[in-house]
Amino acid sequence: MGKTKFNEGYNDYTIANKLTNHIEHKPGEKAEVDWSGKTMHYVDISTGEIITVYLFVGTLPYSKYSYVEP
Repeated sequence: MGKTKFNEGYNDYTIANKLTNHIEHKPGEKAEVDWSGKTMHYVDISTGEIITVYLFVGTLPYSKYSYVEP
């Protein structure tokens, strides 16, 4: 069973059984950081060069405030 199929089945199960998963976070205690998914590209119009862009994502779980920067 693939990850997507498992996730769909798990989601259906939690909805049918009215299950929730609540995680407590204290303010300023944690920060979650990652690089977001696939890379993006743009073309520098002055040189024609294809530039690869990586997206950095930081989230503060208590406030759910996110910061994204290429």
